[in-house]
Amino acid sequence: MTRSLLIACIGLSILGCDKPAQPAADAAAKASKPGLPPAGRQTAGEPTFADAETPVEAKIEYDTKIENVNGKSIVSWTAKVPTGGWTMTTDSAPLVEERNTLWWVRVYVTLQAPDPKEMVAQGFQTLTGKFEADRKINRVEFSVRRTVKGDTSDLKPGYVVVKTGPDWVTDQDKAAK
Repeated sequence: MTRSLLIACIGLSILGCDKPAQPAADAAAKASKPGLPPAGRQTAGEPTFADAETPVEAKIEYDTKIENVNGKSIVSWTAKVPTGGWTMTTDSAPLVEERNTLWWVRVYVTLQAPDPKEMVAQGFQTLTGKFEADRKINRVEFSVRRTVKGDTSDLKPGYVVVKTGPDWVTDQDKAAK
C-alpha cells in the first residue's frame, strides 16, 4: 500500500511538471499589489512605481556670493535642495589663500540627505552659510561632500568642487543702486 501511494505521488508530480513553477516571491508580490501590471508592461497613463531600494539622485542647485565692503568681505554659499530633512555643515574654517595676486576662499561643507525611510516635507529648501574675511576676497571655491543620514558605511565620499565664482558685489555696485 505504501509503495503504491509513493508511486501515485511521483506520477502526479511528474504530470504537474509541464508548466514551470512560480516562485513564492512572485506570487506574494502579485497578491500584495492587485491590479498592477507586471513590470515592463505598463500602459500609457498608468503610474510607474520606483523600486524603494534604488536611490534617486537629487538635483541640487549651488550658489556663491562675495560682498566686498570697505576692504572686508562677506562670502556666502547656498544649496537649494528638493525636500526638507537636509542639513549643511561647514567642515572647517574657510581657507583664505592668495593665488596669482587674487585672494581666494575655499569652503568645504557636508550636505547630508535625509534617511530614505524618513518622512520629510516635499518642497524646495535653501540651506545657507557665510564667512566674514578681514580682507577683500576675489574668488570663492565651494566644495561639497554628500552623505545620507543613517549611513553606517566606513567609506565616506570625498569633496567635489561644485561652484567657483567671481559672483561678487563691489562697493561701486552698491553705490549704483
